[in-house]
Amino acid sequence: MTDNRATIDQVTAELAAAGAQAVVLFGSFARGQESAYSDIDLLALGHGEKRYDWRDERLVDVAWVPAEVARQQFTDPAAVGAAVRGWREARIQHDPSGVASSLQREALAWSWDRLDPGAADAWVAREMAGLAEEVFKLVAALEQRRFLAAAAQRNVLVLNLPGIVSVQHRLLYGSENRLWDMVAEELGPAWKDAQARAMGLNTLDFEETCRAALTLYRLAADDAQHAYDDQQRVIVSQACALAERV
Repeated sequence: MTDNRATIDQVTAELAAAGAQAVVLFGSFARGQESAYSDIDLLALGHGEKRYDWRDERLVDVAWVPAEVARQQFTDPAAVGAAVRGWREARIQHDPSGVASSLQREALAWSWDRLDPGAADAWVAREMAGLAEEVFKLVAALEQRRFLAAAAQRNVLVLNLPGIVSVQHRLLYGSENRLWDMVAEELGPAWKDAQARAMGLNTLDFEETCRAALTLYRLAADDAQHAYDDQQRVIVSQACALAERV
Protein backbone atom coordinates (compact mmCIF):
# COMPACT_ATOMS: atom_id res chain seq x y z
CA MET A 1 0.00 0.00 0.00
CA THR A 2 1.26 3.48 -0.87
CA ASP A 3 2.29 5.54 2.15
CA ASN A 4 0.24 8.72 1.67
CA ARG A 5 1.64 10.18 4.89
CA ALA A 6 5.10 10.09 3.33
CA THR A 7 3.74 11.78 0.19
CA ILE A 8 2.14 14.56 2.22
CA ASP A 9 5.33 15.09 4.20
CA GLN A 10 7.45 15.17 1.06
CA VAL A 11 5.30 17.76 -0.71
CA THR A 12 5.09 19.79 2.49
CA ALA A 13 8.89 19.90 2.69
CA GLU A 14 9.10 21.00 -0.95
CA LEU A 15 6.60 23.82 -0.38
CA ALA A 16 8.42 24.97 2.73
CA ALA A 17 11.68 25.02 0.78
CA ALA A 18 9.91 27.07 -1.91
CA GLY A 19 9.11 29.77 0.64
CA ALA A 20 5.68 28.88 2.01
CA GLN A 21 4.94 30.58 5.34
CA ALA A 22 2.85 27.57 6.28
CA VAL A 23 1.47 24.40 4.68
CA VAL A 24 -1.97 23.10 5.60
CA LEU A 25 -3.73 19.86 4.66
CA PHE A 26 -7.42 20.18 3.80
CA GLY A 27 -10.20 17.88 2.62
CA SER A 28 -10.78 14.19 3.14
CA PHE A 29 -7.19 13.41 4.14
CA ALA A 30 -7.34 16.05 6.88
CA ARG A 31 -10.60 14.53 8.16
CA GLY A 32 -9.32 10.96 7.92
CA GLN A 33 -12.11 10.13 5.45
CA GLU A 34 -10.10 9.58 2.28
CA SER A 35 -11.10 6.97 -0.26
CA ALA A 36 -9.12 5.19 -2.94
CA TYR A 37 -9.90 8.10 -5.29
CA SER A 38 -9.40 11.07 -2.96
CA ASP A 39 -6.89 13.73 -3.91
CA ILE A 40 -4.50 15.32 -1.45
CA ASP A 41 -5.40 19.00 -0.93
CA LEU A 42 -2.53 21.16 0.32
CA LEU A 43 -2.63 24.91 0.86
CA ALA A 44 0.61 26.87 0.95
CA LEU A 45 0.37 30.29 2.57
CA GLY A 46 2.37 32.70 0.46
CA HIS A 47 2.83 33.53 -3.19
CA GLY A 48 3.12 30.82 -5.80
CA GLU A 49 1.35 29.13 -8.68
CA LYS A 50 -1.42 26.58 -8.25
CA ARG A 51 -0.38 23.18 -9.51
CA TYR A 52 -1.42 19.56 -9.73
CA ASP A 53 0.99 16.67 -9.29
CA TRP A 54 0.69 12.91 -9.59
CA ARG A 55 2.53 11.37 -6.65
CA ASP A 56 2.48 7.75 -5.52
CA GLU A 57 -0.80 7.01 -7.28
CA ARG A 58 -2.53 10.12 -5.90
CA LEU A 59 -3.53 13.45 -7.39
CA VAL A 60 -1.97 16.21 -5.30
CA ASP A 61 -3.68 19.61 -5.49
CA VAL A 62 -1.43 22.45 -4.33
CA ALA A 63 -2.90 25.93 -3.95
CA TRP A 64 -1.01 29.07 -2.90
CA VAL A 65 -2.86 31.83 -1.05
CA PRO A 66 -1.40 34.82 0.83
CA ALA A 67 -2.34 34.69 4.52
CA GLU A 68 -4.21 37.99 4.29
CA VAL A 69 -6.37 36.62 1.45
CA ALA A 70 -7.14 33.48 3.45
CA ARG A 71 -8.24 35.68 6.36
CA GLN A 72 -10.43 37.81 4.09
CA GLN A 73 -12.39 34.69 3.11
CA PHE A 74 -13.85 34.64 6.63
CA THR A 75 -15.82 37.80 5.79
CA ASP A 76 -16.60 37.05 2.13
CA PRO A 77 -20.09 35.55 1.65
CA ALA A 78 -18.96 33.79 -1.51
CA ALA A 79 -16.12 31.98 0.28
CA VAL A 80 -17.04 31.70 3.94
CA GLY A 81 -19.09 28.48 3.76
CA ALA A 82 -16.12 26.52 2.48
CA ALA A 83 -13.35 28.48 4.21
CA VAL A 84 -14.47 28.41 7.84
CA ARG A 85 -15.33 24.74 8.08
CA GLY A 86 -12.35 23.83 5.90
CA TRP A 87 -9.98 25.59 8.31
CA ARG A 88 -11.68 24.05 11.32
CA GLU A 89 -11.03 20.56 9.97
CA ALA A 90 -7.59 21.27 8.49
CA ARG A 91 -4.34 19.69 9.67
CA ILE A 92 -1.37 22.03 9.92
CA GLN A 93 1.76 20.50 8.41
CA HIS A 94 4.30 23.32 8.63
CA ASP A 95 3.86 26.57 10.53
CA PRO A 96 7.07 28.03 11.96
CA SER A 97 5.62 31.53 12.47
CA GLY A 98 2.21 30.40 13.74
CA VAL A 99 0.25 32.10 10.96
CA ALA A 100 -1.75 28.98 10.08
CA SER A 101 -2.48 28.29 13.75
CA SER A 102 -3.79 31.84 14.06
CA LEU A 103 -6.10 31.35 11.08
CA GLN A 104 -7.36 28.07 12.46
CA ARG A 105 -8.11 29.66 15.84
CA GLU A 106 -10.07 32.37 14.04
CA ALA A 107 -12.06 29.72 12.18
CA LEU A 108 -12.80 27.79 15.37
CA ALA A 109 -14.03 30.96 17.08
CA TRP A 110 -15.90 32.23 14.01
CA SER A 111 -19.68 32.70 14.02
CA TRP A 112 -22.10 34.18 11.52
CA ASP A 113 -22.09 37.32 13.66
CA ARG A 114 -18.71 38.07 12.06
CA LEU A 115 -20.51 38.52 8.76
CA ASP A 116 -22.75 41.57 8.57
CA PRO A 117 -26.29 40.17 8.06
CA GLY A 118 -27.07 43.01 5.70
CA ALA A 119 -24.00 42.27 3.61
CA ALA A 120 -24.81 38.55 3.50
CA ASP A 121 -28.41 39.18 2.45
CA ALA A 122 -27.30 41.76 -0.12
CA TRP A 123 -24.91 39.22 -1.62
CA VAL A 124 -27.68 36.63 -1.83
CA ALA A 125 -29.98 39.15 -3.53
CA ARG A 126 -27.32 40.20 -6.06
CA GLU A 127 -26.55 36.61 -6.94
CA MET A 128 -30.22 35.68 -7.40
CA ALA A 129 -30.81 38.74 -9.60
CA GLY A 130 -27.72 37.84 -11.61
CA LEU A 131 -28.89 34.26 -12.13
CA ALA A 132 -32.16 35.58 -13.53
CA GLU A 133 -30.27 36.05 -16.80
CA GLU A 134 -29.49 32.33 -16.86
CA VAL A 135 -33.20 31.59 -16.44
CA PHE A 136 -34.02 33.75 -19.46
CA LYS A 137 -31.28 32.06 -21.49
CA LEU A 138 -32.41 28.57 -20.50
CA VAL A 139 -36.05 29.22 -21.42
CA ALA A 140 -35.00 30.73 -24.76
CA ALA A 141 -32.73 27.79 -25.53
CA LEU A 142 -35.51 25.31 -24.79
CA GLU A 143 -37.99 27.17 -26.98
CA GLN A 144 -35.46 27.29 -29.83
CA ARG A 145 -34.54 23.60 -29.35
CA ARG A 146 -30.89 24.51 -28.75
CA PHE A 147 -30.37 21.70 -26.30
CA LEU A 148 -26.61 22.02 -25.88
CA ALA A 149 -27.05 25.65 -24.81
CA ALA A 150 -29.96 24.63 -22.59
CA ALA A 151 -27.83 21.99 -20.89
CA ALA A 152 -25.12 24.55 -20.20
CA GLN A 153 -27.59 27.05 -18.69
CA ARG A 154 -29.26 24.31 -16.64
CA ASN A 155 -25.85 23.41 -15.22
CA VAL A 156 -25.09 27.02 -14.33
CA LEU A 157 -28.24 27.11 -12.20
CA VAL A 158 -27.72 23.70 -10.62
CA LEU A 159 -24.10 24.41 -9.71
CA ASN A 160 -24.54 27.96 -8.41
CA LEU A 161 -27.84 27.94 -6.53
CA PRO A 162 -26.74 25.72 -3.60
CA GLY A 163 -23.91 28.08 -2.69
CA ILE A 164 -26.32 31.00 -2.61
CA VAL A 165 -28.79 29.06 -0.49
CA SER A 166 -25.99 28.11 1.92
CA VAL A 167 -25.42 31.79 2.69
CA GLN A 168 -29.14 32.46 2.95
CA HIS A 169 -29.38 29.67 5.56
CA ARG A 170 -25.98 30.34 7.15
CA LEU A 171 -24.56 26.90 6.39
CA LEU A 172 -20.87 25.99 6.66
CA TYR A 173 -20.07 23.08 4.38
CA GLY A 174 -16.30 23.00 3.98
CA SER A 175 -16.35 20.95 0.78
CA GLU A 176 -18.69 21.09 -2.19
CA ASN A 177 -18.98 17.32 -1.82
CA ARG A 178 -21.21 18.06 1.18
CA LEU A 179 -22.98 21.13 -0.15
CA TRP A 180 -25.69 19.45 -2.26
CA ASP A 181 -26.85 17.17 0.57
CA MET A 182 -26.73 19.89 3.23
CA VAL A 183 -28.85 22.29 1.17
CA ALA A 184 -31.33 19.53 0.33
CA GLU A 185 -31.73 18.68 4.01
CA GLU A 186 -32.15 22.34 4.92
CA LEU A 187 -34.75 23.18 2.26
CA GLY A 188 -36.67 19.93 2.41
CA PRO A 189 -38.41 17.51 0.01
CA ALA A 190 -39.37 19.97 -2.74
CA TRP A 191 -35.76 21.10 -3.19
CA LYS A 192 -34.37 17.59 -2.80
CA ASP A 193 -36.68 16.24 -5.50
CA ALA A 194 -36.04 19.11 -7.93
CA GLN A 195 -32.28 18.89 -7.40
CA ALA A 196 -32.27 15.16 -8.10
CA ARG A 197 -34.34 15.65 -11.26
CA ALA A 198 -32.21 18.58 -12.43
CA MET A 199 -29.13 16.38 -12.08
CA GLY A 200 -30.80 13.58 -14.02
CA LEU A 201 -31.09 11.18 -11.08
CA ASN A 202 -34.86 10.68 -11.21
CA THR A 203 -35.56 11.25 -14.90
CA LEU A 204 -34.10 10.48 -18.31
CA ASP A 205 -36.12 13.29 -19.92
CA PHE A 206 -33.69 16.08 -20.81
CA GLU A 207 -36.31 18.83 -20.89
CA GLU A 208 -37.56 17.69 -17.51
CA THR A 209 -34.07 18.19 -16.05
CA CYS A 210 -34.18 21.77 -17.35
CA ARG A 211 -37.61 22.39 -15.87
CA ALA A 212 -36.35 21.02 -12.56
CA ALA A 213 -33.44 23.49 -12.63
CA LEU A 214 -35.97 26.29 -13.15
CA THR A 215 -37.91 24.95 -10.18
CA LEU A 216 -34.74 25.19 -8.09
CA TYR A 217 -34.42 28.83 -9.07
CA ARG A 218 -38.02 29.55 -8.07
CA LEU A 219 -37.58 27.79 -4.72
CA ALA A 220 -34.36 29.68 -3.97
CA ALA A 221 -35.89 32.96 -5.10
CA ASP A 222 -38.91 32.53 -2.86
CA ASP A 223 -36.65 31.59 0.04
CA ALA A 224 -34.75 34.88 -0.26
CA GLN A 225 -37.76 37.19 -0.65
CA HIS A 226 -36.76 39.39 2.29
CA ALA A 227 -33.35 40.21 0.78
CA TYR A 228 -34.29 41.99 -2.47
CA ASP A 229 -34.42 45.68 -3.14
CA ASP A 230 -37.22 46.95 -5.38
CA GLN A 231 -35.33 46.51 -8.65
CA GLN A 232 -34.03 43.05 -7.75
CA ARG A 233 -37.54 42.00 -6.76
CA VAL A 234 -38.82 42.93 -10.21
CA ILE A 235 -36.01 41.06 -11.97
CA VAL A 236 -36.35 37.92 -9.86
CA SER A 237 -40.14 37.96 -10.13
CA GLN A 238 -39.96 38.19 -13.93
CA ALA A 239 -37.54 35.27 -14.04
CA CYS A 240 -39.77 33.19 -11.75
CA ALA A 241 -42.86 33.95 -13.80
CA LEU A 242 -41.07 32.88 -16.96
CA ALA A 243 -39.70 29.74 -15.31
CA GLU A 244 -43.16 28.75 -14.12
CA ARG A 245 -44.58 28.86 -17.64
CA VAL A 246 -42.11 26.33 -19.08
